[in-house]
Amino acid sequence: MKKIIARVYGGIGNQLFIYASSRRLAYINNAELVLDNVTGFRQDYEYKRTYQLDNFNINVKKIKYTKIIKYWPRGLYWFLKKINQFKSTSRKNYIKEKNGIFNEYIMQFKVKNTLYLEGYWQSEEYFKDIKIILKEELTIKPPVDAKNIKIADSIKKSKNSVAIHIRFFSEAIFSNPKHELSDYYEKAIKKIEEKFEKVNYFIFSDKPELAKKIFLNNTHNVEYINNNNGDELAYADLWLMTLCENFIIANSTFSWWGAWLSNNDNKIIICPDPIRFELNNPWRSEKLLPSEWIKI
Repeated sequence: MKKIIARVYGGIGNQLFIYASSRRLAYINNAELVLDNVTGFRQDYEYKRTYQLDNFNINVKKIKYTKIIKYWPRGLYWFLKKINQFKSTSRKNYIKEKNGIFNEYIMQFKVKNTLYLEGYWQSEEYFKDIKIILKEELTIKPPVDAKNIKIADSIKKSKNSVAIHIRFFSEAIFSNPKHELSDYYEKAIKKIEEKFEKVNYFIFSDKPELAKKIFLNNTHNVEYINNNNGDELAYADLWLMTLCENFIIANSTFSWWGAWLSNNDNKIIICPDPIRFELNNPWRSEKLLPSEWIKI
């Protein structure tokens, strides 16, 4: 049986890109998808991230916990990389994404036996033709605590709800009120308020207390979401975000997915222009942003 083993790593946004792209490749090849949910996290000493895809309604196998994975987690992929550098593209059983470059050939790659896949694959182009399938599989299992349920109810009752995501890659970025990223949010809000008379904003941030100090003034109807702290509760914030009608996202894969997974057919999504924010842009693919999203 043909099989694709996709290595999962990074935060929840990157994990979703990895799943979506490998799921599509498995789909067109009629291959079994297996997720390596072990090796990408064993040596994540800096961020200490964990596998998050169990919070979604996906049904997929996971890699077996063998000795090579336990004692030498990077060894498997190092070995595959070495032997595959001498193979033609069509004969490879290991493919690693080229950073920041859209890998066109992966779209029609023919899997023969077992293919190991490694990379973030940050572009809708890799999977937009199975969007309906992914929207169903990537529904989030809702948190059941009273606080999140109350916030969800508030979002659903709000007219013209807008999720704003602020990610502090560097606190210094926002210490200067004239910095280009602060300017981005001001222009994005203005664009939203040109379209809607009354707006309700829901602010999501990795540092909500800092966001409160520097962001919106009191003339806006704002609710700050600050109850889901830590990597393990990131899915809860993502779930709340998807309930909003419109989006002002950060240069972050987290809010990219919050906007993409929303079921509002008429949603407005505003995002930082990658050309303008080249020096402060962690996105890896030049085709990350769908054409219909508004770039500022």
